Amino acid sequence: MAMRWGRRGTLRRRLWRWRRSPLRRTSDLIEAWLLLVAWGAGVLGGATAGTVAAVAADQGFEEDRSSRRQVVAVLLGRAGESAPTHADVTTNAGATVRWTTPDGRTRTGRAAVPAHAPVGTHVRLWTSSRGTWSPSLRADPTRC
Repeated sequence: MAMRWGRRGTLRRRLWRWRRSPLRRTSDLIEAWLLLVAWGAGVLGGATAGTVAAVAADQGFEEDRSSRRQVVAVLLGRAGESAPTHADVTTNAGATVRWTTPDGRTRTGRAAVPAHAPVGTHVRLWTSSRGTWSPSLRADPTRC
């Protein structure tokens, strides 16, 4: 019993290179094997490349996470009086905050804090392992 796809004899026509036949040439058989190997290499190579990329990205993200630490910063000025740091002016605004580095030094910088927060409000801030903050590091504007 032969399997068939759609029209009569379609599967038979697709697999003609694999059948024993006096009309089959050696080059047809070589072509069929090369095509099978190419498809197999493409599938396995793609899966391998995806896995390697995922592992490398995960390692990079883990290094990035381990090089940051969360500190508590104190709001030095009213947030509502400062210019907003992004388009959502109703919930967050930019304001000057102060935090302490791991070696005990005090630093100041601008971060997104809750809008109209009073002076002295504590906010969480992500800093580098040395205690420096830049706009590329995420600030968590929720109160502590």
